[in-house]
Amino acid sequence: MLGEGSAGVLAAYAALLESEIAGVVLDRPMLSHMNAEAPRFLNVLRVCDIPDVLGMLAPRALTVYGSRHKALEKVADIYAAVGASENFTRSGN
Repeated sequence: MLGEGSAGVLAAYAALLESEIAGVVLDRPMLSHMNAEAPRFLNVLRVCDIPDVLGMLAPRALTVYGSRHKALEKVADIYAAVGASENFTRSGN
């Protein structure tokens, strides 16, 4: 599954709901539902934010381009906790 910007967030949610999706590639995804351009889901912030959603993809492959944002450290920690660090790649600013 591939997504860019706010569509990247939708791609991550789609992968969570469809187990046959082997991996996700995101290009400059939104990293918080607080961002005005991020998809709106009723009450989602009561449960999680986008880094949590990305972490839930573990151990499936996840590649994030265009962002080295600190929020991705949480995703890296989740992938490490399940022994799947090699399946998480990030590059960018």
